[in-house]
Amino acid sequence: MGRKRYTPEQIIRLLHQSEVLSSEGRNLSEICREIGVTVNTYYRWRKEYGGMQVSYNKSFVSLNLLILVVFRLPEQPIPKYSES
Repeated sequence: MGRKRYTPEQIIRLLHQSEVLSSEGRNLSEICREIGVTVNTYYRWRKEYGGMQVSYNKSFVSLNLLILVVFRLPEQPIPKYSES
């Protein structure tokens, strides 16, 4: 079975959902089972995306793209970015 890939926006929404479930008094194993990830994945996501909101992520991606364009080598093509 193949792995499911989540976009950063989906990850941030799942982390927010896990916070809501945690405030309802559920333990971590129940939360991870409900959102469909392992405990290790949850901790990795929380470390990387913990305090972000979806709008922060979009500006973060735009900033990284800007840095790539400004500091690229002359022979490298300009990377494409499509906002979905």
